[in-house]
Amino acid sequence: MERLNLRLPERWPSLRSLDWGSFTVFATALGLLLFFMVYPIVLVVVDAFQVEGAFSLYHFTVFWSNRFYRTGLINSLVLATLSVFGTTIAGVPLAYIMVRYDFPGKKWLNVVSIIPMIIPPFVGALGLRWVLGNAGMVNLLLQDLNLITEPIPFLFYRIPSNLLGTPFDFHLGLVLVETLHLYPIIYLNTAAALANIDPSLEEQAENLGASGFRLFRTVTLPLMQPGYIAGAVLVFIWVLTDLGTPLIIGYQHVVAHQLFSVALASYYQSPIAYVMSVILTAISLSLVALYRRYIGRREYAKIQAGMSVSRRTTRIHSLKLLVCYLFLTSLILAALSPHIGIFLAAFTREWSRTVLPSSYTLENFTLVFSGGLDYIKNSFLYCTVVFLANVFLGAAVGYILVRKRIPGKEILDYLSMLPLAIPGLVIGIGYWRAWLGTFLDPFYMAAIVLTISLTMRRLPFTVRAAYAGMLQIPNEYEEASLNLGAPRWRTFLSITLPLLLASVIAGGILSFTYAMLEVSTTLILVAKSEQATMTWGIFHYSNDPRHGWNVSSAMGALLIIFVALSLAIVSKVFGKQMGALFRVG
Repeated sequence: MERLNLRLPERWPSLRSLDWGSFTVFATALGLLLFFMVYPIVLVVVDAFQVEGAFSLYHFTVFWSNRFYRTGLINSLVLATLSVFGTTIAGVPLAYIMVRYDFPGKKWLNVVSIIPMIIPPFVGALGLRWVLGNAGMVNLLLQDLNLITEPIPFLFYRIPSNLLGTPFDFHLGLVLVETLHLYPIIYLNTAAALANIDPSLEEQAENLGASGFRLFRTVTLPLMQPGYIAGAVLVFIWVLTDLGTPLIIGYQHVVAHQLFSVALASYYQSPIAYVMSVILTAISLSLVALYRRYIGRREYAKIQAGMSVSRRTTRIHSLKLLVCYLFLTSLILAALSPHIGIFLAAFTREWSRTVLPSSYTLENFTLVFSGGLDYIKNSFLYCTVVFLANVFLGAAVGYILVRKRIPGKEILDYLSMLPLAIPGLVIGIGYWRAWLGTFLDPFYMAAIVLTISLTMRRLPFTVRAAYAGMLQIPNEYEEASLNLGAPRWRTFLSITLPLLLASVIAGGILSFTYAMLEVSTTLILVAKSEQATMTWGIFHYSNDPRHGWNVSSAMGALLIIFVALSLAIVSKVFGKQMGALFRVG
């Protein structure tokens, strides 16, 4: 009888040759991700499919039979689709102009074009209320010029329709806010893909007679698809699960708002909330899986070593230059309008029925630092811990993924990217389900639980940064150190880590930044005001009927300044490759 061959695959090391130090780090990172990411989500999924301990689809039937819930899901899908369309219109032409054209002022316009990233969508919605609201700057200016008699509902116009016999509508104000905030994600990813195209491919097509739009459609567009689709998937997931913007605008007919309301009313233990969480997670993971499968089945040409993309950069003049300036100016003015509204409102206490504030004051900032100083302290404390934890964990994971041959490291790779696809709302619900009544009860340990959730949520940024940094460090440096007798740990600390440090710290700063901007998980997990963050405080102040909007704007202005400084550092390190940090696969 022929003997079975039970040998492990060649790529798996034997137990004797296994680096046990690296394996310990690998096992620790994998355990943290399983315990703090997978376990809470699994509990939510199991409860969604159970009735009295038995498998059942009853809760899903209840959800779909309820018109209010069904409408919210449909609205969310429509809004996410329209937001992808809007960000595509803004982001793709911007990427092409910035990568392929050379013109005066390009460097500064490139910096200004990503400014929307320094403001979370719900703070942008707050700023746009002052600019595009029914009594905002634009409507009042148009009325003063006698161009309109009634205000135009830029932010509150809803188009009713009908689908599957269920009345629903979509909110154009939400689409506008999300588009103005998220188009840089499409831009950065598309620009990175364009910059990596092998120039010789387009040159060969030109030699065969292709030019203009035909060249773009047949060669350039297919080659930049990986970056664009990655950005589009991330925008869709972001809009689908965004909670803060609907709360600020006051639009309840989206699934994120409904999930938050149902969970809050049931002390985060509602089966319907679990069903909504499962649906959002399934949609997000399906999109990521489809993206990875689509990209994996296609081959994309990369830039060849030694060749420069600058050969494809064209100096433009005349009409083409004018068109580019008009497009860039219009886009940047629209993108900066939320920031303008926030800062003007932050420096005034009375702004009513006038295009610009009639007087200015620092009183709003005084109120922020007197009544909201704890929010600022908490944000910096939590996010500093997130930064330190992610720098260490991200560097370890990136090093293992690039340098080590450990059985199962593909699972670590996948799980480390998973938080980008799991909605923050779902993570918050999962933490309540997993830890309520335990030593990590969110009601009593919100600060610790929130810090853990933010660390897990933002880990992909440092992992990607470390991964990219490791690919740029030649193996020969570490091999030379090992050949001279240095142990692995000393080689890592004295050779690898110093070379990797800039990339990892930049990724850590990005983790810090987006942890400060986190809304959904924060609103779900913070049970007491003394544990709250700046985003929680902005939402809290916005509900004050007297001067809450002005104080919220002041805190929003401070948040913008903090985030702008952080992103400036990250952009300095990564430059045009910053878009690679916003990939889902």
